[in-house]
Amino acid sequence: MEKNSIIITYDIQDDKLRRHVSEFLLKHGVRIQFSVFEVVNSPRVINLLCEKIKRKFKPRFTEDDSIIIFFTNMNEAITYGNAQHLNQEMIFID
Repeated sequence: MEKNSIIITYDIQDDKLRRHVSEFLLKHGVRIQFSVFEVVNSPRVINLLCEKIKRKFKPRFTEDDSIIIFFTNMNEAITYGNAQHLNQEMIFID
């Protein structure tokens, strides 16, 4: 099965909304920095996840809030430091 990787980063002012976004992303990916997550899954699941973020969180944003999703090629990524999870298979069950 083909796997894709995305990096999701957010900057959200409201504590409650920020917590909801963080909890949602923890169900689907791995936190690599405080407001940065990596999700590795099939293209179909990643597309569904992006749509869910758009429908569930975007309508609640103020002009100061944002979520940015980067589509990545981890075969070409350079990492330094403690990025152990990048080489491990993970299964997330919703």
